[in-house]
Amino acid sequence: MSQGVLEVLADFFDTIGSQKAHWYRVFDAENGDAKDLLLSSTFPSLASLMKMERRFVQELFLEVGLLKTRLYRGTYIVHADRKNWDSFINQNCLLMETTVFEPRNTKNLYIKVGGWNSSHLPVTPGKIWKDAVKLGFYNVPKLRISSAAMKLARNIGKQFTTRCLSVSSIDKGSDDSTSTSENVEDEIQSSSTNTTVDDLPDAMEYPLFHSHGLKICDDTIRNRAVHELLKYNGGHAIHYRQMSHHKGALIRIPSATSAKGYAGMLRRKENFMKDVIKFMGDCLNDSNGNSDAVKCILQFCFDNFEDEFKEIAKNNSVLLTDGEKKMEPSKVEAMLHESKIGKANSRVLFRHLNQFLGKSLFASEKRRKQCFAGQEFNPTTAVYELPDKTKVHYWYKLPDEMLKHQAKFIFTEEDLCGVSGVDITVGGDHGKGK
Repeated sequence: MSQGVLEVLADFFDTIGSQKAHWYRVFDAENGDAKDLLLSSTFPSLASLMKMERRFVQELFLEVGLLKTRLYRGTYIVHADRKNWDSFINQNCLLMETTVFEPRNTKNLYIKVGGWNSSHLPVTPGKIWKDAVKLGFYNVPKLRISSAAMKLARNIGKQFTTRCLSVSSIDKGSDDSTSTSENVEDEIQSSSTNTTVDDLPDAMEYPLFHSHGLKICDDTIRNRAVHELLKYNGGHAIHYRQMSHHKGALIRIPSATSAKGYAGMLRRKENFMKDVIKFMGDCLNDSNGNSDAVKCILQFCFDNFEDEFKEIAKNNSVLLTDGEKKMEPSKVEAMLHESKIGKANSRVLFRHLNQFLGKSLFASEKRRKQCFAGQEFNPTTAVYELPDKTKVHYWYKLPDEMLKHQAKFIFTEEDLCGVSGVDITVGGDHGKGK
């Protein structure tokens, strides 16, 4: 099929070769800001020139090798293959040429279609863009190519539909099959010699596919059928009635090879997760439909992926209380000591925090007294400045000095009378509650 499609494309570009020349992009700019809109209007896409939808033209060019995919930051992107375009132009002696132009810090392939003459002098994409930016617009030549575009669509359609015709439709000898060209008939007959009714889906299980002769066991036909259904429904989702007569939706989820790739997709203004939320929200008989849908999804994430849920919440500075976990006495002591907050002021501070948060996240004064009453060993607080001027605040207690301080509260000189040695074991809370 690739060679047939190339011949159809060559015929189209050859037909419009006598029209006024202009430089075209393969696809329009996508960001949608003012300069991208100016760029798209100054350099129309080949898809608009061919009067076809972008997605179909992309699939077409991928099929024949004029576009290729490559992995970029975890996501597959489509780009024009200049080498294959030049080969296509030279092999078919077309009045076209290619160049690479970088108007907005992104290199793109630009393709000249048509011819120059004394009243329409040659001009580069750079000169065109300079004039467009200066004036705020550019007068793109208007071409009379409606008949050529219609012919292109018909011929492209033949390249695809001949692959999808079933044996039953050929055996019926319909008017459509007899009106095709001799070459198309030969192609259908040659392809049908290896096709049997057994290739079609079961008539009881899949009556619609069977009656239309669609071989859904064939990946190409099945993918094409899904693509066209998606296209007919807007390209993002297929909404339908289930056998139970309840609403249903099939939502297109693109593939990515990394979490970063999916994160990028979900940052876009339109993405598949918004389609999921909107569908769920529309199905709920509630004015807060979308909000309730989001809550359902978040609850599902928490119930099934609690650790990941908490990690994301923490990364976004969302406070999640972990059971009865509180700032331990030693850390509260260090905080109050460094901030030079006395007992009376600390009580006021903790009271306001408790009222605002609804609970205390700090060890109580009673607990702190149990640990340090009359035995406080104040921590040393300090600030360390990194080479980039970042200040790191920290505190510490020297273990040997703290031990000397605490020893006098543990035993007296009288207790040590007649004792040759004392073994002391020290430890600390590692924060895991074990």
